Amino acid sequence: PYGADQSKEYLTNVSQLFGLETEEEKRPGTYSLMQRGIDIYAIYMMRIPFKSGAGQFLGKKPALTFFAAMYDDIEVLNEVRRIASNPEDIALNFFQEDAQISVGAGGIALWGDPNGFDRVHLYFSRLYPRLDRQGAARDPYGYIDGPAGGIFPDENNRSDRNYMSTAGGGIISYAFLQNLMPWYAYAAGDPEVIEWSDRVFKGYGVDNFDGGIWTKPDPVAPLDPVDFEGCFPDKLYSTGNSECSNYMKTWGPNPDNLTEFIPHNGDPMTDGRMTELHGTKIQFNRLIPVIRYWDELRPCSDPNNPSYPCEGLGASPNLLSVDTPIVVEENSAIETLITDEGISIVDRSESSHNIISIKLYSLTGSLIAEKKGNGAGLTLEWDETSNLARNEVYIIQFDMDNQRFVNKIVVGY
Repeated sequence: PYGADQSKEYLTNVSQLFGLETEEEKRPGTYSLMQRGIDIYAIYMMRIPFKSGAGQFLGKKPALTFFAAMYDDIEVLNEVRRIASNPEDIALNFFQEDAQISVGAGGIALWGDPNGFDRVHLYFSRLYPRLDRQGAARDPYGYIDGPAGGIFPDENNRSDRNYMSTAGGGIISYAFLQNLMPWYAYAAGDPEVIEWSDRVFKGYGVDNFDGGIWTKPDPVAPLDPVDFEGCFPDKLYSTGNSECSNYMKTWGPNPDNLTEFIPHNGDPMTDGRMTELHGTKIQFNRLIPVIRYWDELRPCSDPNNPSYPCEGLGASPNLLSVDTPIVVEENSAIETLITDEGISIVDRSESSHNIISIKLYSLTGSLIAEKKGNGAGLTLEWDETSNLARNEVYIIQFDMDNQRFVNKIVVGY
């Protein structure tokens, strides 16, 4: 019943769809995986948050995203895509994968559960193992990875409350499959998840960094040694007395404005809260099995890498050179094609139709180009469309009398 286990199981099954079996062989598994996403979509539409935490709540967003990526409904796709950047949804912690990764003050994607400034004293209480009660607390000022005291070295009390190892495996696995399935990444709409996973797992895309947690530069003052014993900032909420000598004087939040911190006024590369832990490797658990091919597949799924693309993985289709059907109705002679000449719909039986139309839409629903005709086929030539942005997603709709076909396309790399 544990969310982190559910996440690994679900994402492992998604990865198994990436094999060489036929579409027909994959169909039952695909529908089953989509059904979980449909159920979660219903719960989301009822505005019931799943929350965030250690690993209890993982695995819901990947299923919802997979459903949106596979289901041909542009409204659902855009609705799901917006969740990761919707301030209301983030504030309510609808999904752990969204809530737990955020871009910090330095532009680096960081890990940790959100804690508002109304709980900032609780964060500083959790900053060290002897006080830590929750190993997933985010740095409220956005400079270092969490999880509060769970990563602070203390010879007398080596806390085991570091939930990054538990939660991170599911998030990294989710990001890895997004790299291998462009529609999955598009539906997720959450590039910081990929950025954090790349950085923490192997340091991919970060100069002179081979992975691990991020703790510098950090301008926030560390705990004053005077307060190492008998200091409890969170008691300010209950008794009004933290029993600290220098809290909110030499370390902690600014007493006049809790959204500001007390700085150390030293070198942010050496004098921050946990700068000595920068680059510390995390032993992630619950990673999906295919992650063992990360070194081979991650570079060739990155358009900026010379190894790009992997054969069959990572690349969006180059639709300007495709000359095979992208939609073929079972037991039907009607085909829709994209060729070097343009976008076509053809009835191979050569039956004549009274109404044929081709419409090209942006993802926001704006009509970009349209052509109407009759007969056995119709082509919307490329020079009849407006300038299309490369690597952008478009919706194409074909109508032939009473039959309609809809597809998402990407103008190729």
